[in-house]
Amino acid sequence: PSPVVITAKDGFTVNGAGTVSLGTESQVTETKIVTEKKDINFSGTGTVTVNSPVTLDTTSGAAAGSGNITIVNPFQGKTADSQSLTIKAGTGNVNLKADMGTTVSLGAVTITDNDTTLSQSKELKAKSVSITGAKITAEESSKITASNNVTLTNSGLFFTEKGTVITALTGFTKTGAGLSQIAGTIR
Repeated sequence: PSPVVITAKDGFTVNGAGTVSLGTESQVTETKIVTEKKDINFSGTGTVTVNSPVTLDTTSGAAAGSGNITIVNPFQGKTADSQSLTIKAGTGNVNLKADMGTTVSLGAVTITDNDTTLSQSKELKAKSVSITGAKITAEESSKITASNNVTLTNSGLFFTEKGTVITALTGFTKTGAGLSQIAGTIR
């Protein structure tokens, strides 16, 4: 089966208090939300449930650059550690301003961008987490929790503020030429 693709050439925004379901429980192919170098924003308060593999992608199109991806809505999986979430912002930035996977953990979370920020006191909980970019920031008291591994690849600064906790039950790997400034805990 072919993936379900939503192409929003000039950007994609979800706001409001209603719940959002991406994909269906019986769907085996992924759901893609694709823009042509424009932003993707989940800026509401309702929970977003990831029912099947989901990709958010702002790298499509011939123009240079990429859009940013900002997530304010809480994201949850349908079944613990099962539904993957891929976030591709290329030269754009990813701002995670909501808890993700804290009620029902996500599957593999993969982020590729220029600058990733996990906001203060927010948690990203998944089976595995892989982030590749120039700068990776975990703000004060934020958490990254993986039932498997966490892999970070940075060419700029990997920075954790005080109170940050990264838990990787089967291993933590940090690669790339970038520096690390760690004020939190990695376990």
